[in-house]
Amino acid sequence: MAIRILSQDIVRKIAAGEVVTGAFSVIKELIENSLDAEATQIDIWAKNGGKEYISVADNGVGMNSDDLKLAIKPHTTSKIERFSDLDNLVSYGFRGEALSTIASVSRMKISSRSENDDLGLLLEIASGQIKKEQPVSRDIGTTVEVYDLLFNTPARRKFLKSKAVEGRMITETVERFVLSHSGIGFKYLRDDKLIYDISPTSTIIERITQLFPEIKSGELIEIEDKVQMPGISVNGFIVMPNKTRPNRLGEMIFVNGRYVKQPVLNFSVEQGYAESLEKGRFPYCFIFLKLSPDQIDVNIHPQKLEVKFSNTTQVKKALSKTIRETLRSKGNFSIRIEKREREKESYQSFNNRKEGSKEPRMVKERFNEENVLSRKRNEHFNLPMEVERNFFRHLKREKEEDNDIENVEVIGVLGERYIIAEVDEGLLIIDLHAAHERITYEKLNETNEVSSQNLLQPITISLNNTSMEIVKDFKTLLNEFGFYFDVHSDKIMLKSIPYVLDSNNLENSFRDIVDELRLGVFKNKKELRKAVMAEIACKTSFRTGDMLNLEQAEALISELKKRKLLVCPHGRPLTMLLKFPDLDNYFSR
Repeated sequence: MAIRILSQDIVRKIAAGEVVTGAFSVIKELIENSLDAEATQIDIWAKNGGKEYISVADNGVGMNSDDLKLAIKPHTTSKIERFSDLDNLVSYGFRGEALSTIASVSRMKISSRSENDDLGLLLEIASGQIKKEQPVSRDIGTTVEVYDLLFNTPARRKFLKSKAVEGRMITETVERFVLSHSGIGFKYLRDDKLIYDISPTSTIIERITQLFPEIKSGELIEIEDKVQMPGISVNGFIVMPNKTRPNRLGEMIFVNGRYVKQPVLNFSVEQGYAESLEKGRFPYCFIFLKLSPDQIDVNIHPQKLEVKFSNTTQVKKALSKTIRETLRSKGNFSIRIEKREREKESYQSFNNRKEGSKEPRMVKERFNEENVLSRKRNEHFNLPMEVERNFFRHLKREKEEDNDIENVEVIGVLGERYIIAEVDEGLLIIDLHAAHERITYEKLNETNEVSSQNLLQPITISLNNTSMEIVKDFKTLLNEFGFYFDVHSDKIMLKSIPYVLDSNNLENSFRDIVDELRLGVFKNKKELRKAVMAEIACKTSFRTGDMLNLEQAEALISELKKRKLLVCPHGRPLTMLLKFPDLDNYFSR
């Protein structure tokens, strides 16, 4: 096949694949242009998840007619003049690609007026070509309207997500700008509904509590910048580790005003919390890192969601140290002391019992062979997708393999999380939480609708816009699992819960389930049900430090044997067998 030069139309459409990854990315690029234009008010409007219509209007400095016609051409920008300018970049845009690539895959109208002009100019563009231009009376600033996104690239348009999902991604994008630019007003409409109308004078605390209604202003701890490292400052707010999430959705990190998704920074935040975080839980934090422009490179990611540091180690150290010192200054660096201060009998509930005695020292009700669905809950394990897939592969194995473990005699509990038992073949170790979680999952899987229990007093749960949409979208499914509630403008009134769920920390449990629905990608309703069942099973299962008696342990083992189970709903193994020959070999017997 002969080598040929691609047409500019094809080149622009290919380039648009990096810039326009969805309606949210269009809005991100346009808001960044408004910020670079020194706007103090930005109005955003999206219809049908942004696929039908997008509008971003600002009161920035605007453009004259000549600049406007030049701005829609590829690689035109006012941000840099020479390559060395990238070493001291303070603007959000710099590639000169946004407007031209958006215009190449949509029908676009753009109007602008600078302070030196009496009239502005309106351009109508389709597939990157100007179809019409005319003078227009308007205020100083710029308005960009995008119609029929990706209309001329149907192969890419079909990969846009549903109206609801694209809409939620737009909302999350707007929220990140709301948090990172507290001196700028934002008005955001989705379809014909006003989502946010935030004044430029509102404080960062007011914005955090509006976007994260589960956080009260008194729970926010201002970070004390004690880094004392040249060119680096760390500011923002954190929340004490008694309020967490099962994912990193509450970790909002900004570098020089840019929202970034950079695992190395997330890990540094979590290191700052150290052991005060339970396994599988993540903190709420709103971190604003500021570095000298010559210490970062923002030109490494198409959507600029990652940056490169000249000294990553120094940045990591500054971040973790600042959070650690802030927590220590509040005198509550570790909240996991409670587990260590449990009564010493929890270790003795088995080991100190007399021979043949079945009388427990520590009794946990509602756990027997008929009902192994305990009221206790445990952390959500945020495991890799490969582990999740292992669960379904193990399901087939469980049906094919025989569990021939017989004559089980419980010895005791190790480390408050493993049941130790003697069997004919050797020593059996059972993960208490994982085993109980899997049994609960199987019980839930045996019924189409989970029985619910009415709460004596309904619980009010405030939800942000995205979580409220999830609750509305999945209301029928949540009802099937025993959650019944009334929906109000920005909160729900929870009236009933699954009978297996403990009422303690109920609000957090419900939020975690909503997060699972928010983050999951489900091909069908069956996968969706499995995800919710796994989450509920995790919440209702024994956790490290919970106390159980002999009958409860034996009932759990009996269920494992009867059902021939090998893995928990998240793919982790349930048991380990140390056979006598292996032990003999180890001890050279």
